[in-house]
Amino acid sequence: MPYFTIPTYYPPPPPKIPTVQPGAVSTGTFSGTYGSYTSSSSNGPGPGCEDWGKKSFVTALSASVKGPLDGTTNVATMASYAVPVNPSFINNATKQAVALAVGSPLQSDVTVALPLNTQLASVLGAKGFPSNCYNFLLGELGAAYNVAGVRTETVDLQLTMTVRVPSPAPAGDLYFGLYNIPATGSFQKLTLKVTKNAADVVFDQTYYSFASFKTALENKAFLIQTLTADTPLPVKIAVTEVLGKGQGANFQIMVADPPAMPAVAAASLNKAQGALNSTGVNSDNFLAPSGKRMLIESDFVPALAISGCVILVGIMMTSGLWRVRKPRDL
Repeated sequence: MPYFTIPTYYPPPPPKIPTVQPGAVSTGTFSGTYGSYTSSSSNGPGPGCEDWGKKSFVTALSASVKGPLDGTTNVATMASYAVPVNPSFINNATKQAVALAVGSPLQSDVTVALPLNTQLASVLGAKGFPSNCYNFLLGELGAAYNVAGVRTETVDLQLTMTVRVPSPAPAGDLYFGLYNIPATGSFQKLTLKVTKNAADVVFDQTYYSFASFKTALENKAFLIQTLTADTPLPVKIAVTEVLGKGQGANFQIMVADPPAMPAVAAASLNKAQGALNSTGVNSDNFLAPSGKRMLIESDFVPALAISGCVILVGIMMTSGLWRVRKPRDL
C-alpha cells in the first residue's frame, strides 16, 4: 500500500511594510533625429518628523524632463529624501536635461543654500524655524542643447510635491525662491510657472534673455500660500526652455515654510525662562511671535492696583482728607 505524506501548509509571510525610499534616480542617454524623450522619478511619503509625532510633511515627490530627439541627449531626474545635495547638484555639466528634487533636505544643506538668496533668507530668518521639518525642498532644474543637434529645441522640466502640515504642528506660509543662479547662461526663451492645487497659478513669467531672468529672480522670495493644517497642498514647478545651438541655463530652487512659533511652544519657552509668580505665570517678559513685546497681565494688573492704592493714601494724608483724631474725653 503506497504511503503518502500530507505536506505541511505554511502561510505566506505578511507583506512588508513600505518604507521611505531615500533615492529614486533615473539617468539615461537618448539618441535620434525625430520624436521625443521623457524621463521621470517619483517617490512616496517622506520621512516622519521627530518633532511632530513622526508624521511626514512631504507626502509625494516627483521630477521629470521631456525634450526632442535631436542628436544625443543625456538626462538625469531624481526624487529623493534627506540625501546630501552635493555632489548630486554639481555633477550635471554634461546633461542636456536635469530635474532633481530632494525632499526634507538635510539642515546642513539648507544652511549652505539659504544665504544664496538674501530675500528668502530674510523672510525665513525673520520668522524663525521652530523645526527643520519645515525645510521641504531643495531642487535643480536645467537644460542644454543636444549634442550634434541641428534645430531649435524645447525642453520641459518639472518638479512636483505635495505638502501636508499635520496637526498639532503649526501651519505657516509656504515660500519658494531661486538660488545659485550661475553668472552666465543663454536661451531663446524661458518660462517659469508655479502652480498649486493643479490649476491655481502662483507665478508665471517668461524671459527672453538670461540677464533679465537673473535680474528678476535672483535674491527674491515668493509666497505660494498660507498653509492650513491637515490640508494637502500639491505644488508644481515647471520650466520650459527654448534653446538654440550651444545654449542652456540651469538654477536651483528652495521651498520652505517658516511658521511663527506656536502659542503652546511659546508658553512652554516662557515658563522655562524664569521663576513663576503666585498664579503660576512667569514674571519675565517674552518676545511674542509677531516681534512685539508683551507683558504678562497677571503680574502687571496686581502691581498697578497696589501702586495706585499707595498713591491714593498718600494724597489723602497730605491733603487733610484723612486725619488721625484723638478720642474725646468723657
